[in-house]
Amino acid sequence: MENENREILNTEEEFNEEFDELSFDYADVGNSSDEIEEANIKNWARELYEWISSIAVAVVLALVVNTFLFTLVQVDGRSMEPTLNHGERLVVRKIAYEPKTRDVVIIKSGVLDKYIVKRVIALPGDEVSFDNGLNVIVNGEVLEEPYIASLQVSTGGLYEFPLTVPKRGEVASLDVIYAEMQLNFGTNSVQITQGADGIYVEGSSLVEEGKFTEGKTTYKQDCYFVMGDNRNNSSDSRTLGLIPDEEIMGEAVFRFMPFDKIGIIK
Repeated sequence: MENENREILNTEEEFNEEFDELSFDYADVGNSSDEIEEANIKNWARELYEWISSIAVAVVLALVVNTFLFTLVQVDGRSMEPTLNHGERLVVRKIAYEPKTRDVVIIKSGVLDKYIVKRVIALPGDEVSFDNGLNVIVNGEVLEEPYIASLQVSTGGLYEFPLTVPKRGEVASLDVIYAEMQLNFGTNSVQITQGADGIYVEGSSLVEEGKFTEGKTTYKQDCYFVMGDNRNNSSDSRTLGLIPDEEIMGEAVFRFMPFDKIGIIK
């Protein structure tokens, strides 16, 4: 009996030791719950950070694409009919773009202080004129224009034709600067004055400020002559003046709305 009691005692002691160990284990479980909760918070914070990072990257990429590669625009007005109609939406290519004759381009007009869409008719250094039927002539050849709504009835009166489109480094024409001054009349941004020793120009975007010397003063940037396809319902180079290179934002290359007219712009 004594041996049995001893065994029972030993068993109780072992049970107590096991219970103590289990109690210790339960304490560990309590600490593990705190650790798990802390880990969950860390995981949630990590996921939130990843979401925010992904959104930030997407925004940056969108800004890069919009600034340097492509952008979307909506046509406002009738000046490019029948090629483009009011409300149509276009994709504009901006990266590594150099305008070519007949390209449809988006222009940030300094005269109108808004974006406009026109077609490039003549490049820097080209000579523009019109025949008796008011067909466009570039460098002595009549321009084939299947895209226009109808022939123009007016050349606008801003320039005398033939007109040589300004090209950087080539000899400047004072008549072109006078036309620039006329466009900016009332803003005092372009001034031409007669001094004791010659003519002086201030505020021109085409030539450097200072004395204008016929045959020596040169253009400081390239320009383009642009027109709307709806010739008799368009404000363009005939009335808005030549378009400096810096104002051309890109080429309208693709129409994506309306869906029944989706396709490449020609």
